[in-house]
Amino acid sequence: MECSYIGLYAEDGIFPRLRFEVDCMNINPSMYFSIVGGYVNLKVKGNQYMLCRLSPHSENIYTIRPGEKRRLIFYCDLTLYHVELIERVRGGEDLWISLTLNSKMWGRAEDFLVGASNWIVIRSAYGDIKVPKSEWVGEILPKLGYKRVRLIEVPLLPERIPEEFKDIPSYLEEAWKHYLGGDYDDAIDNCRRAMMAIATAVRKLGYEKEEIDEKTKEKRTVPDWKKFFSGHEILAESFEKMFRGLYGFLQPGSHIGRAISRPEAECAIMSTYSLANYVIKSALKSENA
Repeated sequence: MECSYIGLYAEDGIFPRLRFEVDCMNINPSMYFSIVGGYVNLKVKGNQYMLCRLSPHSENIYTIRPGEKRRLIFYCDLTLYHVELIERVRGGEDLWISLTLNSKMWGRAEDFLVGASNWIVIRSAYGDIKVPKSEWVGEILPKLGYKRVRLIEVPLLPERIPEEFKDIPSYLEEAWKHYLGGDYDDAIDNCRRAMMAIATAVRKLGYEKEEIDEKTKEKRTVPDWKKFFSGHEILAESFEKMFRGLYGFLQPGSHIGRAISRPEAECAIMSTYSLANYVIKSALKSENA
């Protein structure tokens, strides 16, 4: 069986999906091939990650007779969360993928059905399939529901996360997931958890102080940003105001009596992510000084 990649297209709808077209030629003179589907892999820095499963378009199973050539169409169903993940790993560059089809070769020997299953990896003539950035952004993304969205490249968190900050990436990832799924209350809740984790991590590093709670009049331990940003007092004071202000914005009491809106969740995620990224990178810089 010889298969070649023809093209990638996008179709809009309630749920966006990608359409892949492949030409397959059965060069075996006596055996049939049945193709039941497959999956799409994203290629990132030499590694590959499964993005979605491929489903046949017009038949449950594509059957190709001996000597027959067929144009096969497969669909890959997506959510906006999938599209967001693609954008993160793409990093503003070309998109690289590969396709793998699940096939079964079969025929008859002495009136008994015999066959063997195998995987067909489909690439372009030059190796992995390249989807140019211009094609992806200009033609495909708009049809996947991104025509009303301005894409913002958000820097990834550092690859090495200090032990004290290890829980923060999972909270931020959950916040993104709930935001894309429309669960804005849960998105803000995870942002609040991330902020609490930041404060705990900074205190564990030894940058802490005691203050009197204005409401309870009790002592409590909080991050000491002046120590954390040693030698930059004005920066520390400004950052502390930002940190406290965002933490207050994320409290349930700030949104009593009404549902949290998408813009509020958006503001919470972008702000929390930026502060977390800045604090972690500052901690790493201090560690290496």
